[in-house]
Amino acid sequence: MAFLKNLVYGLILGASNMFPGMSAGTMGVVLGIYDKLIGAISGLLKKFKENFLYLLPLGIGMVIGIAGFAKFFDWALVRFPVQCYAVFGGLVMGSLPLIWRIARKSGKSSKVSISCIICFALALAAMVTMSLFSPPEAAPAQSFTVGYALYMFLFTAVSATAMIIPGLSGSFIMLLVGIYATIIGGISEFLHLLTGQQAALHLIAYLIPVALGCIVGFIVGAKLIHFVLDRFPKETYFAILGLMLGSMFGLVVAAVGSWAVTGGIVVTVVTTVVAFVCGSVLTLAISKRA
Repeated sequence: MAFLKNLVYGLILGASNMFPGMSAGTMGVVLGIYDKLIGAISGLLKKFKENFLYLLPLGIGMVIGIAGFAKFFDWALVRFPVQCYAVFGGLVMGSLPLIWRIARKSGKSSKVSISCIICFALALAAMVTMSLFSPPEAAPAQSFTVGYALYMFLFTAVSATAMIIPGLSGSFIMLLVGIYATIIGGISEFLHLLTGQQAALHLIAYLIPVALGCIVGFIVGAKLIHFVLDRFPKETYFAILGLMLGSMFGLVVAAVGSWAVTGGIVVTVVTTVVAFVCGSVLTLAISKRA
């Protein structure tokens, strides 16, 4: 029974990981497994059998959840990029109140120190700069290169670390650094291969550095997060706020750069607004339970 329950939890976490702007960490808090999950990942080598048996169904469920949504996003991000970016922006916007509440309550005092403001400003500036020089991609990579594989390994590790921080979306980091479309494209092509269909092997090859990056990010990141949140909780969450607000700028840049009118400008504007509102309402509802 416990295996099945954790399998379902993993499915939920995996599905949330695929939505840029939705935090798997927040979902972990909502499901009541966040502390145990972080403890199992960070202490995997200390109590390997116990932690492995706990993480196994979660991992299986996450793989199923990710694979289930990869095909959809592989299709939607190419055909409706503006609406997709609007949904992602709404998911981020709806998460901001939760992170603000956590940031204010964290630490020994509710006052906002100068160090918090500095962390917020640096994170905001970093995300805006990243968005200007590396706008989100709407289509997968066209060929395999070692340099891009290393780039994907590095930022997948960073994104995997972000996935386990409440309020911060790992897949959103992937989107902003330009590897998200390639990852979901690779998963989609891998599913084609499994079903005997023709597949783009260069995209499947990119899943190797992605898998390695996830392993490194989860194990090392869990320890790092435990250390940072234990010693500098308020500064860390203000930095997360900066990253999230800065990411909104990146989405605007991406939406403008990939603007495509579907069924007329009025239809495009209306569907974009509706998508943004739906994303915001969804994460607001989830955040209220966290």
